[in-house]
Amino acid sequence: MRRFAIVAALAAIVFTLASCTSSEQTVETDQAKPEPVQSAPAEQPQAQAPAEPAPAPEPAPAPESEPVKTTRYDAQLDEILPGLASEDVPTRQAARQGFENLCLNAARPGAEEERAELCQAIITRLRSETPKPLRVWMLRLVERIGRAECVPTLVGIMGENDVEVRDLARRSLQHNPSPEAAEALRNAYDLHDDLSWKVAIVNAVAARVEADGIHFLAERVEDENPAICRAGLAGLGGLTEPAATDTLTMRRKSLDPELRAVATDALLRTAEAHIARGWPRRATVIYRELYQNPANNQERDAGLMGLARSMGIDAYPILLPLIENGDPDLARVAAAGTQFAKGEAATLQLMQACDRAHGNARVILLDTLTERGDKRAYSAVRDALSDDDVEVRLAALRAMRVLGHGGAAVLIAQRAAAGNAAERNAARGTLRWLPGEDTNERIVAAFNEHESIDVRCELARALAARKYAAATPALLEATGADNAKLRQAAFEALSKLATLDDLPALVKRLIAETDADAREAAEEAVVNVALCETDQEARAEAVLSDFADTDGEVRASLVRVLGKLGGPQALAVIRASCAYEDERVVDAAVRALADWPNTEVLDDLMTIAKESENAAHRVLAIRGYTGIVNMRSDRPASESFEMLAAILPLAERVEDKRAILGALGRVPHESALWAVEAHLREPELQDEAGMAMLSIARALAAEQPDITHEALKRVGLAAKLSQPVVDEAVALAELLEEFQGYCGTWSYVGPYSAEDKKAEDIFAMSFPPENPGKAKLVWKTLHSTNPQNPWIFDLTPISHEPNCCVYVRTYIWSPGPKELNLELGSDDGIKAWLNDKLVAEHMAHRALTLASDVVPVGLARGWNCLLLKVVQVDGGWAFSAGFRTHDGKPPKGLRFAPAPEFVE
Repeated sequence: MRRFAIVAALAAIVFTLASCTSSEQTVETDQAKPEPVQSAPAEQPQAQAPAEPAPAPEPAPAPESEPVKTTRYDAQLDEILPGLASEDVPTRQAARQGFENLCLNAARPGAEEERAELCQAIITRLRSETPKPLRVWMLRLVERIGRAECVPTLVGIMGENDVEVRDLARRSLQHNPSPEAAEALRNAYDLHDDLSWKVAIVNAVAARVEADGIHFLAERVEDENPAICRAGLAGLGGLTEPAATDTLTMRRKSLDPELRAVATDALLRTAEAHIARGWPRRATVIYRELYQNPANNQERDAGLMGLARSMGIDAYPILLPLIENGDPDLARVAAAGTQFAKGEAATLQLMQACDRAHGNARVILLDTLTERGDKRAYSAVRDALSDDDVEVRLAALRAMRVLGHGGAAVLIAQRAAAGNAAERNAARGTLRWLPGEDTNERIVAAFNEHESIDVRCELARALAARKYAAATPALLEATGADNAKLRQAAFEALSKLATLDDLPALVKRLIAETDADAREAAEEAVVNVALCETDQEARAEAVLSDFADTDGEVRASLVRVLGKLGGPQALAVIRASCAYEDERVVDAAVRALADWPNTEVLDDLMTIAKESENAAHRVLAIRGYTGIVNMRSDRPASESFEMLAAILPLAERVEDKRAILGALGRVPHESALWAVEAHLREPELQDEAGMAMLSIARALAAEQPDITHEALKRVGLAAKLSQPVVDEAVALAELLEEFQGYCGTWSYVGPYSAEDKKAEDIFAMSFPPENPGKAKLVWKTLHSTNPQNPWIFDLTPISHEPNCCVYVRTYIWSPGPKELNLELGSDDGIKAWLNDKLVAEHMAHRALTLASDVVPVGLARGWNCLLLKVVQVDGGWAFSAGFRTHDGKPPKGLRFAPAPEFVE
């Protein structure tokens, strides 16, 4: 009864208002109102509720003498609206588009009469018996263009039981700019008892952001239901009328923490609105309340930041004492708040506070001045560099990167020279990034003139870090100074700044250098500059120009330089120096050979290892020889084995033997396997020998699985192996079991490509390996380059070009006919022929995954030929192939070979 009574009352009120108001009334009250336009009476959704529960009576029909006025839109709507409920999607979409276009056109500026007339035509069709899809679409369009003429009908619809339809009516009123809509929304609060409706109404009233809604929202704030109270609080936020602020302020004091946070957020939004409107004093009142009466630190901090924002520099009497004397957390908030005040006066107050502050407060103020970026604060930062507190000095150094200039370079260099590691690193970083147009020139001047050697050294380092090449003459001159430390610093800077034009002068300075540390820096400078020359002979000549006139440590120094420069001329001099009479020169030459980057010196190192009387030189030669052999190369594995086998007997120290065994472990050759086994029972070497054997066995597992099984057996018989060796043996045994039946022996031919053909074309084309007998093919052995899984074959060493293919072939011996699955993995496309019959093809652009293609095949007794075509799109290029039984187990008795004659 109560709901029907409310509906009828609301309908009566808004209908009366609508009948007395022009259909063209706008939101702005100061505009001239046009003549009223008579509209068709809206159909009443509910009649006046009777005293007793009974269905509401139907409204009386319009008298025949006063028919409902037709509009210019009736015919169009009658044509469009049925399509909105059509089951045919194109028809429904066309109707929606037509309806929207009709509304957009009527709502265009200057067409108020058309808009009102269309709205009137729509609302007369919003009867309850109208199909719901049509009502939904009409309500959505009324939401966009409706004004006061729609309010009575929307009020009636809000009283219906259909939740979706009545909520659309509520939304339409929420976006309707007329005062009648606002009043209707407020009056609709009690239309329904469910909580979601009441909260939706409160939110709708709040969304209108109107002063007339404050009293309504204030009543909701007092509601006992938390959801309604929350909606009321949130709705009042952002309203700048004093009544809204007063309600929030008073109610906030008695709320529980959760709702109090909502009220606080609402007050903050209100303060933001005041500031946006240019009313900072009103915002200050709100912020002061939050700061002085906080429930927690978050409210306190928000209030303090707000005061800083609304008051500007006038908040400094509050902020600065908090920074100087407050707790650290509050001090950081206050410091952040100072940034709202701009200009010289604010900077001056911060500088004065910085001068009188101590410890953490001064650090905070220095960071604050840095963030402001006002270079007028330079003097405060400069003075802080001499503070007794290292943290303050570190903050000042950070500030100098923003506020400093070249005049501070010496002060900063002094901190780098005198401070601890942290301060030294900070100062050096600041010198590198110190701003100022003339900073580089001022650093050079200070480097030339300052009396402190330590400061000059730091300035030299700074010039190198700043990459200031114009400082090279001053630095070259300093390499002739009396102080060795300064000469060393100058050489270190020249190592980064000097050019090839400076190389002759650098070599002369190196020759003249007498201090060991400075000479080492000079050698590095000469090497770094000389390496800028791409011609090996030219860079060697620059060093050798005065070589003949040198002796002793100077000649040894030049030999060390030549060893790092490389080239035939340098190598000839180094070889000759191995027989020089001065032991220092010989030592430099041997070390240069041991560090040589290629195989040119292997014979020299072998000779030294065999014949030198100097034990240290023999060790250097053995290490150098082992390292060079261990480098990646194209030499056959058998050759690498012979080279390492020759050096192993010459090794006297256990650590050298271990290094050679480790190198042998990277040689995939059966001879290396058994050579390593000889050391398996030597207590000092058995772990290295065991690991080397397993590494070789893994590399041979695909091509020679029998040898791998035998190696595992022999390693297993060794006693007292460490757990890592045992774990590696177990892992290798499991790998062998997992890949039993996979092909590990292949030969290949190719690559093949065709001009202007993509990978898909290459996949479809036929090349000579698919037509045996028509062309003579040269098949080459394909070795796996994957030491962790030798059954995966990488083809990129064959070619790095895209859009090509390679053919690979293997032979499988079967003891009898077998029906198996062929498992293929490829990056990218693949075709497979078994005994000349195409059994699989898959063109894809993919990474390799084992068994990505599985096809059933039959193996004949004896030898079977498997031919694969592997197509490359781009990027990686690899394949794998193996056999499994139909239930996924490894088959027994298969053997693999690159050609039938290799295995009997």
